[in-house]
Amino acid sequence: MLVIPSATQLEDYVYGPQLDEPYMYVLGVPVRSDAGNDKALRGEGVEVDFVSFSDNPCRGADNCWQASLFDQEVYASVDILTETVSGATNSANLYGVGDSFWIESNLVSVNERVDDAFEVTVTPYNEIDWDSLDPWWEGRFRDDEGSVHEGAMDALAERGILIGRSDRTIRPGATVTRAEMSVTLTRALGAAPTPGENSRFSDVPPDSWFGPAINHLASINVVNGYPDGTFKPYAPVTRAQFASFIVRAFSQFSPVEEPAGVFADVAASSTHAATVEALYEAGVTRGCRAEPLRYCPSKLVKRDQTASFLARVLGLVS
Repeated sequence: MLVIPSATQLEDYVYGPQLDEPYMYVLGVPVRSDAGNDKALRGEGVEVDFVSFSDNPCRGADNCWQASLFDQEVYASVDILTETVSGATNSANLYGVGDSFWIESNLVSVNERVDDAFEVTVTPYNEIDWDSLDPWWEGRFRDDEGSVHEGAMDALAERGILIGRSDRTIRPGATVTRAEMSVTLTRALGAAPTPGENSRFSDVPPDSWFGPAINHLASINVVNGYPDGTFKPYAPVTRAQFASFIVRAFSQFSPVEEPAGVFADVAASSTHAATVEALYEAGVTRGCRAEPLRYCPSKLVKRDQTASFLARVLGLVS
């Protein structure tokens, strides 16, 4: 078997098993479905299973490779999928000689069969020549296929506002931090601030990747810090907070003077009601639920949702 640890928690990826904890990928050659009690009858390809870390899939295995895929290319011989793997979720895919498939951002190629084993190569994303690949996805990113936010993400990416990862992913379901939000907003405003000698916040180094953007937005009163002088750049942003950031950042918006409680879950007296309703009146947000109309103000805003907000603000999508 070849055991490969997942690079991240599942919610950051659109591919993978429905497990709610860190997991491993297990590559092996399964016993054929018609083998009966003859375990020597191997399948005609490589199978991928998913198990949680706690199941320790290599326990009791005679030949179990473990590989970290994030430094260099890995060559391995994949043998029979041991029966000691417990709690496995089968992918229902079988890959033969000449096939290639993806495990997160890593390319697995089945090269040849040697007796009852298959020789495979695993290439990490940083070793892949992405420009040479014939893309199987539409648009700029390969992990947002079919998303209602795909058009918005592509539109922002074309203008350099949204930057994906080197492996052609955007992680659309990832939450957005205050630092990421500040950088994206600054790009959307067309600003290109340079690092200064000082920072307005004790936890924002002026020469960090987010420092110039945060200090720029603070200088035009778009963002504020906390009473202790910090900004908390790695804290996540809620949908309510994001509405206020947008209204402060773009001059075409103003908070409504008298919030009417348009959304059932945003009281007219709440901190962000005036900005949330301003975006609703402008058609930037349609809320998160209907009947009754809700905004989900306390939910953390996701990367794909921020793209749709900003693309509507900039008139890139309807």
